[in-house]
Amino acid sequence: MTASPGWPAAAAACRALLARTFNRADRLAKAPGSAVYRVTFPDGPGPQTAIIKLYAGSTRWKATREHQVLVQLGATEQFSAPTVLNAGEVPGLDVTALALNDLGTSTLGSAVGSGALCLPDALRELGRLLACFHRVPRQLNSEPRLAAEVTDLQRRLPADLRHLTARTLQSVIDRSQWRPGVWCHGDLHLNNVLLAPGPHLIDFEQVGDNLPEYDLAQTAVTASALTAGDRSPIVAGYHEDVCDELLTGLIVFQALRGWWWAAVQEQRDIDLWEARLKLALTHDALT
Repeated sequence: MTASPGWPAAAAACRALLARTFNRADRLAKAPGSAVYRVTFPDGPGPQTAIIKLYAGSTRWKATREHQVLVQLGATEQFSAPTVLNAGEVPGLDVTALALNDLGTSTLGSAVGSGALCLPDALRELGRLLACFHRVPRQLNSEPRLAAEVTDLQRRLPADLRHLTARTLQSVIDRSQWRPGVWCHGDLHLNNVLLAPGPHLIDFEQVGDNLPEYDLAQTAVTASALTAGDRSPIVAGYHEDVCDELLTGLIVFQALRGWWWAAVQEQRDIDLWEARLKLALTHDALT
């Protein structure tokens, strides 16, 4: 597993991509092989801050994907996205970096946390933004590989979970046949919408072709809105046809997938993902 790039890589990226040296770097996110920093520059020409996203080793494809998506989204009117200041390899390091404009720290999540926005309204906005994103023309128009994703995950699961979810996951495969795909964000949640002040979507590493319900389920799971009542604002905001049975099954799939990769493989947020998985499985058993 590739270690996350650290402060020296962020400094090298700033010199290579922006020809600037920062006097402060705050790490915003960290994952195996990647890291995100907000860097602050001394007084001088240009913006005072920027966002530096670093990808090392086998994760470097994510930088290419995000760069491509951000370029395509530049003309989108329904929402905004960060501007790419520069992108490329960091000399002397096995790292590819993106330098983005800094849109601040206000998110849908922080608005809910401060009481400025109620959770149902924030979830409804997530649904609306997903609908807007799903209308963005796809570049490749490849067929969704949902059945292959489900089968691959099933192989990895412990025997008890594989047996417990077999019927639900088979239903997902059956119901997804011949359904048209859309361009899915793949990781849209309350903290991936920056308010600057209008909505700006961020983090496009997981963008790809899939079913609308796949994206809705991912958002519901990461927002911990897994039951039918909790997720109803997301569906209402989406305002498009949704297969409820498929969405329910995909919520189980996304909870399993998140639990497997985060809690089991990366050993992070274990309590959070175990709680989400338990809620998804409990609700599935009652429907």
